[in-house]
Amino acid sequence: MRPETRRKLDLSYSQYVPRAFAFAWLVTGNEPLSARLAVRGWHKSMGSMQDLRGPDVLEARMLRSIVSATSRANLLGRRRSGDHLEEAWLRLPSRTRAALVMLYFDEIDPRRVADVLECSDATLVSLRSRGLKQLQPHLADAAEDHLGHWLAERGNAAPPAPRESARLRRKVRRRRLITVGTTALLALLLAAGAVAATRVALDRAENPPAESRREETNQVSPELRNRLDELSERCPDVNRLLPLPGAGVRPEGAAAAVRFNRAVLRGDAGLVRALAEPSAARPKTGDLASTSTTRGVVVTSARRVSADDLYAVACGRVIARRSLRVVMHDRRGTTTEGLAFFYVAHTEDGWRVWAADEPGA
Repeated sequence: MRPETRRKLDLSYSQYVPRAFAFAWLVTGNEPLSARLAVRGWHKSMGSMQDLRGPDVLEARMLRSIVSATSRANLLGRRRSGDHLEEAWLRLPSRTRAALVMLYFDEIDPRRVADVLECSDATLVSLRSRGLKQLQPHLADAAEDHLGHWLAERGNAAPPAPRESARLRRKVRRRRLITVGTTALLALLLAAGAVAATRVALDRAENPPAESRREETNQVSPELRNRLDELSERCPDVNRLLPLPGAGVRPEGAAAAVRFNRAVLRGDAGLVRALAEPSAARPKTGDLASTSTTRGVVVTSARRVSADDLYAVACGRVIARRSLRVVMHDRRGTTTEGLAFFYVAHTEDGWRVWAADEPGA
């Protein structure tokens, strides 16, 4: 490796990896995982030559990869410190933790935070408010100041960042060479394709095809993307959910939804909390779709979540496969639409309700 290339990689490593490691440490509290994610993010970003697009792009790419990877980590199962605030912190979704770290520890501009998380400004406001609300029981009256002070203490207590190695530099250089070679090959293919496409275009100009009225259906509207972002914050922790049992899966899940519905109507907050899946941002008392009576309700639909369901898209296949969609109807059949419906899942604590909003509403 040339000395100039080595100096460039060393400088990049010292600039970005400690920052990424501190960010991962605050989000996860797990030193080996944080070191692995920081180094992997730098390796992938530098290997794909993201540094040529500017320092902001490189840093955003690394932080984004850390957020994506931490969403699949079972942090609570590995860490039992007795710190109630830390346990509540680790129960938050990874995107929420990342947003709070960037806002209250790094004090990054909210628009920049939204760019890193690839979400709208409204979604970022929702992430922040929901995160503070879930942490509120463990924070002082000045919740934002307390959270910033707590994150600062955790940042000061962070272990040292992983050190660079010659092997890692070689891996990055090899990946950059592969990237350059692949780009050059694609350029040649595109050039060849452009020549062929020009000939096809000239042929079509002489013999234009018949007009088609078929509309494009593959485009995702900004409204639907924002809706999916909102729904993803209500997804339960996949590590808490068990595979659905074979026998009695529908009656037992439906019975839990009926009990939950009646508890909401009676104002029985204790039973609502007992039947709610605690790892999900919802449901909460007073924020539920429900029937207006505790009698005259019959469950006519308790089925597995369809792959076309918006919650299945927002939460992922594993959560969808381990959940039921329970719909309640009037026993007398005076309505063809459900009066209320809930998503329920099977956990070690039994059947638990984790959402009650109509995705298509």
